[in-house]
Amino acid sequence: MNVFFNFRAPAPSVVPLALLLISYPVGKFLAFTLPITTYRIPLPHIPPQFYPVILTRIPFIRSLSYPNTIELSLNPGPWNIKEHVLVFIMANVAVGPPYALNAIVVGEVYYNFNLGYWFNLVLVLGTQLTGFGLAGLCRRFLVWPASMVWPQNLVACTLLNTLHAEDDEGAGGITRYRFFMYVTVGSFFFFFLPGMYPMFIFLLTCVADLAPCRIPVRGALGVLVHLLGCSK
Repeated sequence: MNVFFNFRAPAPSVVPLALLLISYPVGKFLAFTLPITTYRIPLPHIPPQFYPVILTRIPFIRSLSYPNTIELSLNPGPWNIKEHVLVFIMANVAVGPPYALNAIVVGEVYYNFNLGYWFNLVLVLGTQLTGFGLAGLCRRFLVWPASMVWPQNLVACTLLNTLHAEDDEGAGGITRYRFFMYVTVGSFFFFFLPGMYPMFIFLLTCVADLAPCRIPVRGALGVLVHLLGCSK
């Protein structure tokens, strides 16, 4: 979605924190509705008489000589913070448009330089995987040390702990989750509704433009705008 809106002006964007909030009720709903059934997928096995005995010393080959199954479930348990963190990590990886896309679009639009679909695909994948590879090589210095705290992640950590803070419910007083919901509702009425209020007044002026020759309509809307305190 961000890639689609990247070429528009103004360009709206979906931030990972918004996906972090949206994924919480979705995860709760899926944990409540999906079946708890465990599915078993049988794996092919090779009987020992079909290969030399010396190969049975290899653990991987030995494991293929017995029938095995893979067990999976669409609902392995309640929606927890580990699954929520995994969703947030995937959102951070995929939410931003790749940098190579700008070079491809500029070359095709301004310079008529079309390299084809497969080259563009390999270029985007190459640049993205190079960044992931460098991040993996530097994890010893940028990820593992406890002193390497990224301030942007502190907001996500606080929000995750707030949404999954079920341990403090019996401690007395208001819980973190309930306090978060109170602040969210209050912020909605304090920021969102006043932000939509000028847009409503703008729509009233657009109604006046639909009938420019009708003086009573324009006069009535003008008086209404002055009464609402949005004359400037």
